[in-house]
Amino acid sequence: MKTSSTYFFKLSLCLLFILLINLVQGQSMNGYISCVRDPNNPYKITATLTTYQPKTLTNPDNVEATLYWGDGTKSTEPRFRRSSLDENYFISIYKLEHTYASPGTYTIGFRWANRDLGIFNILEAHKHSFYISNQIKIDPILANNSTPTLVAAPPFWLPEINTNQKLTFNLAAQDTDGDSIAYQLVPALEDLVFQPYPVGTVIASYTIPNFVSINAKTGAFILENVPAPGVYNFALQIAEYRKKELISRTLVDFTSLLGYLENNLKLSFKVTDASDQPLANNHTISALLNQPITINVQVSDPNATQVSLDVFSELIRENNATFKTSSEGKTQSGTFTFTPLDGLKVDHPYRISFSGLSTNGFHSQYTSTDITIVIKPNTTTNVSNDKKIELKNPYPNPAENYIIIEHLQAKSGHLLTINDLTGKIIKKIPINNPAYTVIFRQDLMYSGQYFYFISDKSQIRQSGRFNFK
Repeated sequence: MKTSSTYFFKLSLCLLFILLINLVQGQSMNGYISCVRDPNNPYKITATLTTYQPKTLTNPDNVEATLYWGDGTKSTEPRFRRSSLDENYFISIYKLEHTYASPGTYTIGFRWANRDLGIFNILEAHKHSFYISNQIKIDPILANNSTPTLVAAPPFWLPEINTNQKLTFNLAAQDTDGDSIAYQLVPALEDLVFQPYPVGTVIASYTIPNFVSINAKTGAFILENVPAPGVYNFALQIAEYRKKELISRTLVDFTSLLGYLENNLKLSFKVTDASDQPLANNHTISALLNQPITINVQVSDPNATQVSLDVFSELIRENNATFKTSSEGKTQSGTFTFTPLDGLKVDHPYRISFSGLSTNGFHSQYTSTDITIVIKPNTTTNVSNDKKIELKNPYPNPAENYIIIEHLQAKSGHLLTINDLTGKIIKKIPINNPAYTVIFRQDLMYSGQYFYFISDKSQIRQSGRFNFK
């Protein structure tokens, strides 16, 4: 009898999922706006509106889009491109150009019809419109700028979230200019009065789900202890900084169907380098120009009927990067091979996000991990061994967004301590990568001079100083 009741309970949850899928795939809109400044005209930008919509959309196809430029004007253009994101969703791209008359901070907006009925964290969601924005600073003093873009699409359906399971995913935002970016969960916006020129207003009944948090530095979402299956909205703000000055804020708005059922799936993730040695805990590696590197990734689940592996990175777009996968039983392996060429930025951290999925029919589990690759000059190219060029350490120094401290003689277990000019300890970092440590601006509190010390339990092994502009 217990087995029978369990069966009907799970069957009822299946029916609930079917109902929720129909709700979330009605009129739903998801998306964000990104901008690129014209290199020849500091007042001219090209804005790209990226939207994700279900293939079962009940509204007419959105063949054109209107952007409101924040200066009292608007533009409408036909869709630039639409393609299939997966079996359930389309991704649409719209490109619009605009020239501002004067410097200033402008909010570019896009509005759409009212949201879907049944979003758990928006009371009467069907009475609130969809609205996204990109706040951008127009200033001829600023160099060329491209606001952050997403490498990975938001997850619109996460069918398996167990109440005792912690799930992570990352939208893998990137900034091609190397500016600092910070992530924050914020309330969703609406066009409250739907006047001819919209104004984004916080939805008064919106609640940021208390089971979700985000890493402000990496953008990794963490979902834990989901209280009930259902449709939830997430609004993510990506702030872009240059020399500690805010130069753009991008609002990403998406809706996901979350649910949970008990299962016995046990998805594991393994990441190694080309020599099959596990990467350091911080998953940061270096790559020399014109020298290939290889990262091996493996996901496995003994209880699954199928496992899959995927990768997202701006480096995948280059012809010099490949990702090949192979399957054996309930394990899928992937090999990421990358050769840094001269066109890439030296000393710039590039991110690679690997994701794994396991299923056993109705149940599924998802996990992901990030790798940071820092491109370094090839110090031995065309140089004899006795005239090897030594890199300035730390570098770049002074720094704007990050600094790299090399410590080739350090061992795992050594400690990197950072002090300010007064001697106050600002940060302690256990050394996991034996070659170097990357310190981002967000790790420190302010611009200025800092001192670093690398020590073991008995003595200081290395020390130096660096500056953040």
